[in-house]
Amino acid sequence: MTYSSHMVGSAVQDPNDNSEYALSQYETIDIFQNGSCDPFDPPRTATRRVIHNEGFWHKSCHMYVFRRSVLPSMSTNTDIPPLDFLIQLRSASKLAAPLCWDCSAAGHVEAGCTTAVAAHRELEEEIGLRVPSEQLVFSHSLVIDQDEPKKVPNGSDGEFVTFWNRERADVFIVLLDDPDTPLKPQESEVAEMRWIPLRDFMDGGARGAELLHGGETYIAEETKPSLKIAMAKLEELLETN
Repeated sequence: MTYSSHMVGSAVQDPNDNSEYALSQYETIDIFQNGSCDPFDPPRTATRRVIHNEGFWHKSCHMYVFRRSVLPSMSTNTDIPPLDFLIQLRSASKLAAPLCWDCSAAGHVEAGCTTAVAAHRELEEEIGLRVPSEQLVFSHSLVIDQDEPKKVPNGSDGEFVTFWNRERADVFIVLLDDPDTPLKPQESEVAEMRWIPLRDFMDGGARGAELLHGGETYIAEETKPSLKIAMAKLEELLETN
């Protein structure tokens, strides 16, 4: 099957600018009519820069990586599985939420690509993690609809640019077999990675704040409702592994 689409926007490359904003003009992504990702007829694509300038609906993938508990937990909440959760501190140069704690890895879905393929790519690129297909488990989808565009630093020369995010994210979970699995953060994307006890993170309070020191926490806080949805799938994985 030949994949074809109508392109919205174009780019002229500046080889001296490697900022996220500059590179966003070279990544081509499918765009959709709404948060349900109903396609246009014929299909349409745009660069990542145009997508966030215009607020086009697009797909993304969010990955939550876990391991069986190694770290001590202060929580007595047995409703939450005894796992460690891998979080990342987003790079200072990111357009969206720089220096904020986020899920283990995330990324856009390139044109003609599935969210699962994109998830494997982002795990390897952002945190140096390769997992077999059966270990990457789909959990659920969520819709992120930023009400209106905002101005953010472009991460390059201090200029402010328009950023408007409207996406449907497929959430995948990974339960590592080896708690000592080596990881390697991508410096341009990730400032720090940190394992934290899932129970303490979900319970929040002073212990939760202590775990998230060194970065802004609002993205991590917004991750909690999505993690609650993923709990059932996590319980299934623990029973079968």
